Parts: sequence; C-alpha cells; structure tokens
Amino acid sequence: MEPLRREGAVGDILCQFYDECGEPLDLPLHDRVIGVKLAALSRAEKVVAAAGGTHKVQAIHAALRAKFVGILITDETTAAGLIEIRG
Repeated sequence: MEPLRREGAVGDILCQFYDECGEPLDLPLHDRVIGVKLAALSRAEKVVAAAGGTHKVQAIHAALRAKFVGILITDETTAAGLIEIRG
C-alpha cells in the first residue's frame, strides 16, 4: 500500500485507487482490474457503499466528493469525522 500512497492514493473502490480529490490515479494496475470502472460508478443511478473506521474518513470523503457513492452506510464515529472535514 505504501507505494500507492506515494502516488497519492487515499483509497480504493474495487481495486481502483483515487486521490484526495476523488480523481482516479493513472496506474497500470487499473488496466488489469476486471469490474466496474469508477467513471461508471459516478454515472450510476444508485451506488450503496458500506465503510467505516476513522482511518478511512479521508478515503470515504474523497469517494463521496467524486460521487462514486450515493448512499453511505457507516458508523457514528466515521460520520462525525466526515462532518468535521466538511465543516
């Protein structure tokens, strides 16, 4: 994970890594991933994600910012961390 963080990764969805602004990183790994691309998620009518933990707040925030996720299921502590970032 550390080499990906040096490239700017804060999180991933379906093994596709993105930065703090929610921009997908240009990584060769993404060409080998079979599944829905992040751009398709941002255009989907409904995307539900379940994620939690204070260590994931930055990644969740970036995913919400990029509109990869429309409905988030999380815990109270994580929700408070997201509100704090937004505030």
